[in-house]
Amino acid sequence: MKKTVAAMFLAALAASAMATEYTWKSSVAAGEWSDPANWTGGDGTSCPGDGDSVIFGDADSDVTLAANVTVADLTVSSVGTHAFRSDKTMTTRKLTGSVTMSGTGGGTLVIDSVKFENEISDLAGLKQLVVENMGWASAKSSAITDIVLVNGGTLYSDAIYGSGSARTFGKLKLVGGPNCISLSQYTQYGIRFASFEAVPGSGVPVVSIRESANTGDRPLVAFDDATGIELVGGTASLADATSKIPVCPNFMLNDTLYGKGACTIVNGEVRKIPQSTMLTTLADATETDNVCLSSDCTLDADVTVNALLFTGANIDLGGHTVTVRSGVFREGDGGMFGHLIQNGVVKLGRPDALGDGTNNSDARNKVDFAVDGNGDPETVMLAHNAQQMGWNRYATYATFVGTFAAPPNQNYSVSSSMCGTNAVVEMRGGAIRAGDHYAKVLFRGLSGVGSINFQDKWKCGLWLGDLASAEDQADFALQEGRVVVGHGGIVKPGCVDYDGGRRGCFSIPYVTPQGELPKLSALEFRDGAKLKVTLRPDGTCSWLDASQTQSAGTFLDVTLAGDLVLEESGRVKGGSGPWTVLKTGKETTGYFANAGANGRGIQGYKVSYNVDLGDGTYGVQVTKKQSGFSVKLR
Repeated sequence: MKKTVAAMFLAALAASAMATEYTWKSSVAAGEWSDPANWTGGDGTSCPGDGDSVIFGDADSDVTLAANVTVADLTVSSVGTHAFRSDKTMTTRKLTGSVTMSGTGGGTLVIDSVKFENEISDLAGLKQLVVENMGWASAKSSAITDIVLVNGGTLYSDAIYGSGSARTFGKLKLVGGPNCISLSQYTQYGIRFASFEAVPGSGVPVVSIRESANTGDRPLVAFDDATGIELVGGTASLADATSKIPVCPNFMLNDTLYGKGACTIVNGEVRKIPQSTMLTTLADATETDNVCLSSDCTLDADVTVNALLFTGANIDLGGHTVTVRSGVFREGDGGMFGHLIQNGVVKLGRPDALGDGTNNSDARNKVDFAVDGNGDPETVMLAHNAQQMGWNRYATYATFVGTFAAPPNQNYSVSSSMCGTNAVVEMRGGAIRAGDHYAKVLFRGLSGVGSINFQDKWKCGLWLGDLASAEDQADFALQEGRVVVGHGGIVKPGCVDYDGGRRGCFSIPYVTPQGELPKLSALEFRDGAKLKVTLRPDGTCSWLDASQTQSAGTFLDVTLAGDLVLEESGRVKGGSGPWTVLKTGKETTGYFANAGANGRGIQGYKVSYNVDLGDGTYGVQVTKKQSGFSVKLR
């Protein structure tokens, strides 16, 4: 045993002696962590790993991790923009080691699908800390640093006994979600922000706050200025303990990510609304009442309420409509294991809602979602959230107008009952799969990051848009093995980033047919369809990947018509690009109507078709034209 311990000690000593300092090259803006060409230091053929120190200087950097990385020290300049990303969106990689910010401040640190396992010891005047796409970060207080949580990002705090005060930061900004603020079970103190801002994104701007048993009556999250936080409902105070306490739709309490319950704001502090204050029946409830159903019941008429929670009960809506003004339609404290809410319509009154926020795989919302007062299918109205394998797959969207977001990394099984002609489905890392061999699915559009995978089914088709003509209706009835973006149909690849633009790709892989049984083999953009992408100043963009194959030499047939819509994220200079907005396995046929055969129909841009990308694939590429200039003589 002594020999083993001694050997371990010597090995540790040797590793320490061999530790190397690596610096990200200032000439490299973006690249793989595992590519030696991006680093100075070491022997020039390796990358930083266990026991090494890593420095990112003032120049902007954007580094991608394809595996977990452990270093001794990580130092990042607070000048410029520095991003740490996973090679797969919504798939978290770990970056372990002490973390320190340095420099004169004013920059942005982005943690995208990466978990910083150690607390950032000093934010050093950082302008904003961005945590997105299931990323995870913890940091010491910095009153001048804004925290931006995007699309499932988590801010963690472990301020424990004797620390004396809450963590303090600048603004809390939510871009889509649900996001999470998680506090250690040992903490006595919460987090205080200067102010609040909610921005629609991939999902809805909601944050789930994990409670600590040691906080007692102390606030978990508080704001110095609460003027930007919306309250919906009555005018009762928390002390009144009535059903007319106003609800703040942007917050939930309990459970790290799968939040429950309803919250209100008292003197800038986020406070839970006790279920004991809510009505226990929908009978005689009004539009300012909060209701929590915890006993089996059947609705006998339409009703409008302020918030609706459901817990431990089978709820039959009786074919009626429940309008929820605040949009808060969530699981309650008791959970919904083995219970259902079904047979009716739930109409959401605002776009910050969380449907099926359940902790149990047996709970389901078998309802038809609708919206009140929204006419834009691209407005995010609903985010489904559930534990692994717990997302409901039975809700329908026949009268829904807007976008509903899938839970992170969850697959979505579609069937022929999915006919949301004004519903856009946004995926966040999962795959759209066919629920049966004959699924013919109709939605308004598709967005996000993920894939379409009909691998284990056949005779399936996905139609995006409306059935504008008799020909469309006939094609929809007969379609097999196709994705058709028809009249009014929208494809928006990428998840919304912290700057409002989209990042990432959606893929449509080809699947080899089994004998004579057709599988997904064609992608078709028709007149009136739209492919919407975000172009970025760094030369990246959101894009659609239709280039994958499982059979050599056989690829998706891609036909182009409709419009290519280009949106800029930040200032894109003339001559930038090219951006590959669509990648295919073989040459496409047709052209986007607004770009035409010569690719010059989009003002300020040139579109090139069937560009050989050098890897056996072809791309539709976009380049911004050089800005003209003139000289005046006088």
